[in-house]
Amino acid sequence: EEYLKITRKLLKFIDSETGRYKDDPYVNNLLIKRKNVIHKAKRKSSCLLDIVDEIEPDNFRYAFIYVPEGYEANYDEIDLEPHNQTDDEKLISYFTKILYDQYGFRLRKFTGGTADRNEILDQFAKGKLHALLAMKCLDEGVDVPQTKYAIFCSSTGNPRQYIQRRGRVLRNHDGKEHAYIYDMIVNPRSELGNLASTQAKVEKNIFLSEMRRLVNFAVLAENKIDCLASIERISYDLDIDIYDLANLEESKYQ
Repeated sequence: EEYLKITRKLLKFIDSETGRYKDDPYVNNLLIKRKNVIHKAKRKSSCLLDIVDEIEPDNFRYAFIYVPEGYEANYDEIDLEPHNQTDDEKLISYFTKILYDQYGFRLRKFTGGTADRNEILDQFAKGKLHALLAMKCLDEGVDVPQTKYAIFCSSTGNPRQYIQRRGRVLRNHDGKEHAYIYDMIVNPRSELGNLASTQAKVEKNIFLSEMRRLVNFAVLAENKIDCLASIERISYDLDIDIYDLANLEESKYQ
């Protein structure tokens, strides 16, 4: 409801020529507020628990978990730096707590303020920690080839970011046959029918950015067919042909 409320306010600020939101401080503030609604979507926490249950708690180790981060006003390729560090800390602490309360996992937060990073990474590599929870700090300069699972609770359409994150888990290591990536998205399907056609088009373009990321992951995965089938179910009502996106994506690697 809050997302739709903000979206309707944004309707009058769409540039008729470009089909994009006008560059205005008020508009940027609304976009930040709306993105925050997505970041804090309640079902992300239950989705995370479902993922752990699918993996099975006894097998859950060597996992990087990227929790919701910062506030973004740009939905394409540019991320703003965190707007409110206090809220960021609350989010990462919340996700850490639900995992500890549910499973008793040994966990550490990995943030910009983490002082003992090398020690934490060493503990993680030795299997003394089940998972590291981070925002942006595991994107570059971290090489722990034992990492087996990557869970993206929040991501963007920025290829540089998600390719770096994927690269953290796609490292060869003895005894590690596969790496597993889970990527959460917030599906706007049920909302679009209530919006004016111009706004619905903007919303579809936002979601299309999410789809491109998922398709990029899917076409490079061993379970490509299953991944594309699940994405197809999500995108059907939005009139997005993920197989066209998949063919385009695969052409980049030929």
